[in-house]
Amino acid sequence: MRVLLAFAAEAPVPVVLLLGAATGSGFALFDILWNTAMAERIPPHALSRASSYQWMGSLILLPVGFLAAGPAAEATSPETVIVVGAILTGTVLALGLIPHETRTMRRIERDGSHV
Repeated sequence: MRVLLAFAAEAPVPVVLLLGAATGSGFALFDILWNTAMAERIPPHALSRASSYQWMGSLILLPVGFLAAGPAAEATSPETVIVVGAILTGTVLALGLIPHETRTMRRIERDGSHV
């Protein structure tokens, strides 16, 4: 989100690059934690199906956003679209932290017999 705001504010290139690297690192860490949580909590026979539904849910609205971005930028400005997108992104990510179970999730310890 911060990288989008920096980009919209026409921040210096090194600032945008630094924020972009931090954002990429954050996404990589999230991906590791997400895949670990799924592998620990979803039975092996259902993991592929659950993963495909998760990806479909994550990507299904991207084309709608891509189609809306152009006309929205024409009606306002590209910077406005980027700022609104960053705010919406931050809001949706924050909503994921509302459930107590999300904030207190811990690793599931296994005895190793299932390997």
